[in-house]
Amino acid sequence: MKEKFYETVKKYMGAHGMAEPGDCIAAGVSGGADSVCMLHLLVRLQKDIPFRLAVVHVNHGMRAEAAEDAAFVKKLCVQWDIPFYLREVDMAGYAVSHRLSLEEAGRVLRYRAFQEVLLEISAGDRSRIAVAHNADDRAETMLFHMFRGSGLKGLSSIRPVRESVIRPLLCVDRGQIETYLAAAGLGWREDATGRMLMPATKSDITYCLMHSRKSVAGQFRIWENWRIFWRRPRIIWPGKRKDFMISVCGRIRKENPVGRAPWERPEKSGICTEK
Repeated sequence: MKEKFYETVKKYMGAHGMAEPGDCIAAGVSGGADSVCMLHLLVRLQKDIPFRLAVVHVNHGMRAEAAEDAAFVKKLCVQWDIPFYLREVDMAGYAVSHRLSLEEAGRVLRYRAFQEVLLEISAGDRSRIAVAHNADDRAETMLFHMFRGSGLKGLSSIRPVRESVIRPLLCVDRGQIETYLAAAGLGWREDATGRMLMPATKSDITYCLMHSRKSVAGQFRIWENWRIFWRRPRIIWPGKRKDFMISVCGRIRKENPVGRAPWERPEKSGICTEK
C-alpha cells in the first residue's frame, strides 16, 4: 500500500511537471496529516529527482498550541535534514485591517511567507511552492463554487499547478493519506481551528462529504441530486441553493446520524440567511 501510494503521487507529479531536476521547492507544512504526508513523499522523491527542498511553517497567531505545532514540524525537518523556516504573522489583525475573512487573510499571509522564503533561497533556480490540498479539498471547493454560483473557471476547482504553486496530493483522498502515514509510522498534529476558519457554506459542504463516505447509497443519492443541479440549474439557481443543500445533507444524516447538522447550530446560521 505504501509503495503504491508513493508511485501514484510520483506519477501524478510527473504528469503535471511539478518537480524537475534543479528546482527549489518550498513546502508549506502545518504539521497536519496532509502536509506531513506531502513532506515525506517529497523527501522520498528527492532520491529520484535532484531538487532542493525547504519547509515553511506559518504561525497564524490564533492557537495556544501553535508553538507545539512549530516544534513538531521543526523536529521532522531536523530528522530528515531539511531547512526549516518559521514565519509568525498576525492573521486576525491583518483580516481586520484589510477587511478580509480569517480564511482569506491566512491564505494571503501564507503565500506571502512562501514567496519571501523562496526569494531568500532560490538563487535563480525555478521556484515552486508545494501545498497539501487533497482530492477531498478539490471536491469541497468545486461544490462550494457550485452552491455560491460559478462559471466554468470556478467549476474547474483546484488545479494541480497554478503558476508556481504545485499540489502533489490532489490525486489522493484523506483516507488514503492517513493509511499511508500509519504504514510509515508517522504522526501529525490536529488543527482545531481549521473548520472554524471556513465560510459557513463551505463548512457545511465539508460536513456532507465527510459523512457521505460512510454510505455508498448516500453517495449515489448525492450524485443524483448533483446531476439534476447540473442539467436544470434554474430550479435551484441561485435562490434554492439552501434548500438543495439541506435536502442533500438531510439524506446523509438520515443514514448516518452524528449529531446536529451545521445549519441547525445557531453559530452556523449564516447559511440559512445567505442570498
